[in-house]
Amino acid sequence: MTRITNKDLLVFGRKVKEKRMQCFFDQGDADVQIVSKALELAEEKNTILVGEDTDLLVLLLHHCKSKKKIYFAPEPKKSSKSRVWDIKQMKSDLGSFLCQYKLFAHAISGSDTTSRLFGLGRGTILKKLKENAQLQQAVLVFDNPRSNHNQIEEAGEKALVAIYGGKKQTT
Repeated sequence: MTRITNKDLLVFGRKVKEKRMQCFFDQGDADVQIVSKALELAEEKNTILVGEDTDLLVLLLHHCKSKKKIYFAPEPKKSSKSRVWDIKQMKSDLGSFLCQYKLFAHAISGSDTTSRLFGLGRGTILKKLKENAQLQQAVLVFDNPRSNHNQIEEAGEKALVAIYGGKKQTT
């Protein structure tokens, strides 16, 4: 593991300032904080979020309501071309349904920090989300910041039953 010193951060900060870029550091839930800051900046000016984590892209697609342009760009690699994602265009292309349920689908079908459900890939889960009103209702509980522990537990149970094709009354 590489240790970053205060001197390293100072040199990095000077380089960022020379290029008239803004850089922010946070020790909280990094992905959420990074996307929140990027979206805050995108309210005022066109913004590019540079990062390697697919979770950042998913969070941007779910939360972006920016008036200005916001892009996601993977960290540049010397060996390949980097693709830059126009978030507003992607949201338009994917549609509001998919962007509304994308966080749940990403989390339950596996990401870099969670394993996926047995025998089910992203495509299957997205298909079930489109077809199953019970599953859609359960997912809305996860997206509601006012949901309590019991509501989330019950919604999770209903979601798993719906995903695996159980009957409505099954627990």
